Amino acid sequence: MLEKVEIRVAGILIHKGKILLAEHEKAGEKYWVIPGGRLKFGETLKKALLREMKEETGLDVEIGKRMLVNDFIEKGEKRQVLNIYFEVTPKEGLSNWLTKRAGRLRRTKFFSAEELAKITLRPKIARDT
Repeated sequence: MLEKVEIRVAGILIHKGKILLAEHEKAGEKYWVIPGGRLKFGETLKKALLREMKEETGLDVEIGKRMLVNDFIEKGEKRQVLNIYFEVTPKEGLSNWLTKRAGRLRRTKFFSAEELAKITLRPKIARDT
């Protein structure tokens, strides 16, 4: 397999103390991610994030400060992903929010901190040791 490095941008949207996540299904496995996606060649981080948030959540967002940067390596797929997370807020509230989707992206949902412990979140976000 081809070894590659990808850059992914994602938007951290908090509403009433809960974080918005997107459920993906790949190869029969379901997991949750912070909404976002891959950067296309020639695209700025912010343009990519605006596009991805619209595609995945239906929301037009304002981009705030950078919150987190992390990476992970998928050895089986021989790829490394650099994730860059930004704080986002919806421009017009949640009226255009898409909750259900078709394809690999199944749905979006808000989770409390307690609920996060009960789901599979990818990539696993933890402090370096």
